[in-house]
Amino acid sequence: MRHIDVSIFEMLRAIKCAWETLKRFSARDKQLQGIPGAIAVLHTHSRNLDFHPHVHIIMPAAAIEAKRLWRTKTHQGKAAYLFNHTALAKVFRGLKC
Repeated sequence: MRHIDVSIFEMLRAIKCAWETLKRFSARDKQLQGIPGAIAVLHTHSRNLDFHPHVHIIMPAAAIEAKRLWRTKTHQGKAAYLFNHTALAKVFRGLKC
């Protein structure tokens, strides 16, 4: 049996860092400027049942601002993503969660 070095706590820390990254981007976004909602799913294995811990996050293009108002983000052009994935990756990797 193969020894797994990644603990559940390290996986949960990855979810926390992902959430902190998304909160930062939502707070600084010109259209959102608030706290988003999200659903996170921790997957520990790939489709082939190889150990591959990763997180999927589903998040609306909306947030609640400080005055408790619901703000939505509209997309312009062909971009169908809420935030730039390259920028998200840089911030995520730079966090010390």
